Amino acid sequence: MKKPSASSGETVKELIPGADSVRICFVDGKSITVSMGAYLDGPRIYPGKKLDKATIAALNESKEDIGLYSYLLSLLSSGRLYSRKKLVEKMMMVKKASYQQANETVLKAVQQGIINDDDYVREYIIAAHDLGQSKEKILMDLSKEGYSSTSPREFYISLGLDDNTQAAVSQAVEKAHGRNIQTIAANAAIRLVRLGYSYEKAEEEVSRFIASNSGLRARLKARQEVSLKAEYEEIYRRFIAQGDNPKEAKMKTAKRLLARKYEYNDIVKEAEEHE
Repeated sequence: MKKPSASSGETVKELIPGADSVRICFVDGKSITVSMGAYLDGPRIYPGKKLDKATIAALNESKEDIGLYSYLLSLLSSGRLYSRKKLVEKMMMVKKASYQQANETVLKAVQQGIINDDDYVREYIIAAHDLGQSKEKILMDLSKEGYSSTSPREFYISLGLDDNTQAAVSQAVEKAHGRNIQTIAANAAIRLVRLGYSYEKAEEEVSRFIASNSGLRARLKARQEVSLKAEYEEIYRRFIAQGDNPKEAKMKTAKRLLARKYEYNDIVKEAEEHE
């Protein structure tokens, strides 16, 4: 719908109220729909009144604000968690709003009680904890989003969340890929680092978890034996094909497998079985 030209003013023909908006119709057939709040807060408008350029410009700006606010409400009702900062960034990116427009729209929702910082912080902590993130990472991420460290820390304590380290370590080890136990442990530690653990802490927890879980250790060992056997055969044959004698091929194969983090004793055992 085209915006009415205000170069010579526009005369109001009629007002059509809606549930939360008012449609202002002009004698030339054009119209503007504004929020009920914008209509009530602005100058008195009635049929027969001629609106000047400044008034129509303000009404058009109010019309744009309606679309921005509606988009904000759609984000909040999407089921995803959005911080104030993310909401402002989203409106600037998708709706091309200025920082001031986006920030004022968010503040309006805060004033109306639609956005509540405490609710956001509480829900974010619970969701992040369920994903296995460390307390340090959760508090750090909230701080980056503009929430003071004091409030989130108090919420974390008040929620009485259990230490989720063991669950996070278990999940990291199960999802880690690798040809041997050392590689799997290293990849699991990296997964924990992404959840906010220091690398030293991650290595320590993974090592302790594998050492204390005999069933897991047996499964990883069996997987490693299969990988070692296949890789030994492949590498050995490659060196033989290049012209190395069996003794040279055996030594080079062992060196290559050591570089791939296989244990020396396991390599020697495989070499003996291969002869």
